[in-house]
Amino acid sequence: MLKVIYDNEDPNVQLSGSWKPLGGETEFNGTTSLTTQPGASAKFTFEGSFVAVYGTVEPVSYTNGTSLITTYSLDGSAPQQYNGTSVASTLTAPTFNQLFYESPVLEDGPHELVVKYEGAGLRFYIDYFLVTPPLRSLSNSSSPTLEMIEDTDSRVTYSDSGWAIDQDKPSTHRATNSGSTATVSFTGTYIAAFGSVNASQGVSDITFSFDDGPPQLPMLPMSVQPQQSILSHQLYFQTPRLQGGKHNLTIRARKSNPDFYLDFFLIEPLSSPTATGASGAGTVPHISGSSGAGESRSGEGRSSEIGGIVGGVVGGTLCLIILGALVFWLWRKQQRKPYNGLGLPIQRLYSPRSAVGSIEPLNMAVASNGGYSMHLSTPISTTCPSSLSISASNDPFSTSTHSSPNTLVSSPWLDPPDYNIPPPAYRKSNYR
Repeated sequence: MLKVIYDNEDPNVQLSGSWKPLGGETEFNGTTSLTTQPGASAKFTFEGSFVAVYGTVEPVSYTNGTSLITTYSLDGSAPQQYNGTSVASTLTAPTFNQLFYESPVLEDGPHELVVKYEGAGLRFYIDYFLVTPPLRSLSNSSSPTLEMIEDTDSRVTYSDSGWAIDQDKPSTHRATNSGSTATVSFTGTYIAAFGSVNASQGVSDITFSFDDGPPQLPMLPMSVQPQQSILSHQLYFQTPRLQGGKHNLTIRARKSNPDFYLDFFLIEPLSSPTATGASGAGTVPHISGSSGAGESRSGEGRSSEIGGIVGGVVGGTLCLIILGALVFWLWRKQQRKPYNGLGLPIQRLYSPRSAVGSIEPLNMAVASNGGYSMHLSTPISTTCPSSLSISASNDPFSTSTHSSPNTLVSSPWLDPPDYNIPPPAYRKSNYR
């Protein structure tokens, strides 16, 4: 993925010295890095042909500091100084997205920028770094190969007398009349448009029409703060993945003020390793740190989000239905089991198998003991592994030997009752 904006917390940014993480909703990704320690530094490594540093400036009245001075050294060159003291002294509230430093156009490739705080007391906030991405990434062979179309390229046509080459920035075209248009024609699968913003005036009133479609408003990564600066290399527009072939993009200035400066375009030609012709597959060179362009990209994002939400709802509903069915089946299974008074399942008891393998139910006889009626089972003649003994007296814990050593004698404590027979009718006791 191509990157234009690198946040202060990006791995490519290495802080040295005393820094404190802060941030608010008006800052990129809601984060900033703050220092008041002289000599504290931030080293930023990147690939591309341009870099700029943005941050936040507070009013002098917020602290007891006296100066806000920072230096910027690119690829080991002599440091350049930015003095933000005069800016801070005129403020009554913090200003965000303040330009601290921007490089000239660099040779496309890897670079290193070292930022150092040299102030006295005034707080220094780094928010993000703005980079013009490389035309061909040296660290990632799978990245798309891009081609830069300058504003002076023959593939860019301008309406008559509607544009002028800006004297302060010779590499840009400035719209001079309302209704002025600039159209670029290309063959490829992606395009992004870059320009400059006059921060003292605000964002220009322009539209972009792709392949003669409806006009779309520009996109900027952050809101433009009033400051006496021309903000260069700002991303105004980009497309999603396109069908491989010939395309055109038209820029129209609806008003001549605020100024609009057209700088350059980045396209992915069909010769790129990731461009796959009419299929439109492959890696989209979407520039991170900013939203998509126009209705095409926003509609595509909404569709994927809705699909994910619907899939999650359906999956969750199915899981609940299956879980409910399992709980109901277990409940029904439990209800079918009969239980006795002790809360234990009732098991039907049978006498041992006979010689021919038949199963005989236990036969119960009624006996009377001291006026109480009880059921006693009749003796069951069956072979036992050893002689058993039971009580012949009224003491159920005393024992006596059977007259037949291998005959099991019935006893109310050995033979469980048959639960198919209704309970006995108890008589009144004779005892007083």
